Amino acid sequence: MLCGEILRRSRPKGPPPALPPPPPPRVAAVSPLAHHPPPPPPPPPKPKLKSNHETHTGPAPSEAVATLARLRLFPAVFAPPPDVAARLPEAEYAAAAARCCAVAEALERADAAARPAAAAAPAAGDGGGGDGGGDRSGAGAAAPGALSREERRLLLLAATLLPLRGAETTAGDGGGAGGGGKGGGRASAARPQPAAAAVVRGALKWRAKDAGGVAMLHEAAPELAAIHARLVRGGGSFLGAAGATTGADEGGGRPGGDGALSAAAAAAAAGAGGGGGSAAQVEGAEEDVKVALGRVIRRLKEQWRLAALLAPLLSLPEAQPLAVEASAGGSQPASDGPPPRSASASARADPSDAPSAEVAAAAQLSMSRDIEAAARAWSLADCWQWRPLLDGKAAMAAVGMARQGPALGRLLNAALEWQYARGPSGTAAECAAWLARAYDAEGNAKKGEE
Repeated sequence: MLCGEILRRSRPKGPPPALPPPPPPRVAAVSPLAHHPPPPPPPPPKPKLKSNHETHTGPAPSEAVATLARLRLFPAVFAPPPDVAARLPEAEYAAAAARCCAVAEALERADAAARPAAAAAPAAGDGGGGDGGGDRSGAGAAAPGALSREERRLLLLAATLLPLRGAETTAGDGGGAGGGGKGGGRASAARPQPAAAAVVRGALKWRAKDAGGVAMLHEAAPELAAIHARLVRGGGSFLGAAGATTGADEGGGRPGGDGALSAAAAAAAAGAGGGGGSAAQVEGAEEDVKVALGRVIRRLKEQWRLAALLAPLLSLPEAQPLAVEASAGGSQPASDGPPPRSASASARADPSDAPSAEVAAAAQLSMSRDIEAAARAWSLADCWQWRPLLDGKAAMAAVGMARQGPALGRLLNAALEWQYARGPSGTAAECAAWLARAYDAEGNAKKGEE
């Protein structure tokens, strides 16, 4: 207690003394402008790289493809799937693709030059519109103009990949494989896909729409070539009639405005004895060709003109399919050309012996013109826009069908083919009467009826 009392009495009275303030912070002596530096300059823009999507849009795509082939870079840029590339001769693949692209480019230029300048002008100035310029209605309308930039790009790409036509791949990735002729989609490991579509999606990284378009053109070109062969065999019967109909329409169907079918086709038909047979046989053959042509045009829509330009290329030796035997499940489309070449085929002849691309294109242009003339003379050029004359209820009522089923699809397809054969002048009543004569209530064709 004594110590506590001593400490209490020794404590000073009043508030404790205040502590001295802390010293101010030391600031470095710098210029006032250093606190507001100018903003850094913006980074320079990155150069725009040219994508593979632009490989066929330049002024001379065939020269670019030929350069890739000469530098042995074509198989790397247009690389097929591994299961197809394993048996694909790279040098032959590159040389054949370059040749097909060169002839297709020359053919497109010749076709555009033969068309009326008034029709070609809108397509040349739109810088890549989708309709290709001009009216595409049936006979009597102005001939369509030159191809648009997008159409030309797709045509040259399909021509470049013609050596892969018919080859299929089962690669799991396949770059999407383009969905073949069914509108695109990603490849399936179990379902074979066109090798050409796999190149478009996997190697070039283009759109699925482009891959599907290439596959559809490859599928339709042999069909149009076969249709042209039937047109030639028909000769003076219905092929000549189509030319006469077209010629009456102020330079209608033929791009050159002459309205006549090619002299080569007429000569070939005369040599083959075309025009023979009874009137009923000739009429039936003409209707069959109309239906076949209408099916192709309806499936391709406005791109049927591209297939008409691609079909003549199938007669080139370089356009015959490569590595079809090596593809898994690949099958060769039916065509009138030479048989496909396999990877084990002997080397091709010296390319210097082949005619120039312009000469080859001039020899092939008549087929494209004949196909377009027939389509326009028969008013099938825009048949994909036609509305069906009969719906499901009307078709069922025409044959007395009680309930819907798979047979209804056959009836509607038959009615649509009747429209192709009859043309836009057919009526719903005439179509229903024909269905009643040709099909029973079960949707089966009656024997002895067309």
